[in-house]
Amino acid sequence: MVDISVLKNIKFFEKFSDSQLCEVQKICGKVIYKNGENIFSSGDDPRSLYFVLSGRVGIVQSSDEVSLLKGKVIATMTKDMILGWSSLVPPYKYTLTARCLSDECTLLFIDRIAFLEMCESDHDLGFKVMSKIVATVGSRFDQFREKLITTLGHDLINQW
Repeated sequence: MVDISVLKNIKFFEKFSDSQLCEVQKICGKVIYKNGENIFSSGDDPRSLYFVLSGRVGIVQSSDEVSLLKGKVIATMTKDMILGWSSLVPPYKYTLTARCLSDECTLLFIDRIAFLEMCESDHDLGFKVMSKIVATVGSRFDQFREKLITTLGHDLINQW
């Protein structure tokens, strides 16, 4: 079981009560990935929501939906950052690939089904979670847009 102090040190959980943190603690654990290992892949059925405890994780565009960015790291996640937010919203699929970029990545994982059940039974917790998810989605959209603009600009300059 993960020590509750680990949860208290992750910004995502800053507004959770001690009793809510104790409940979350029951459904989470730690996992270690090595450099180059995928944590999850685009299109996978999700099992967990993740938070980076140490190391660097690359968010990679691996599908053909945006072929210009295919195979490129579009964002790098570091300590306290969330991975797999799409596991909590329909259609409940990972939309990008997450890959360990450092020698080793230590992640906190939370069982997504149990976490969703908690959100349904504790509306205060559910509101806190979904507020954080919305902020994360907005931030990721900005990162994606910036990467797309940078890539397009670089390609246009190289074509001259």
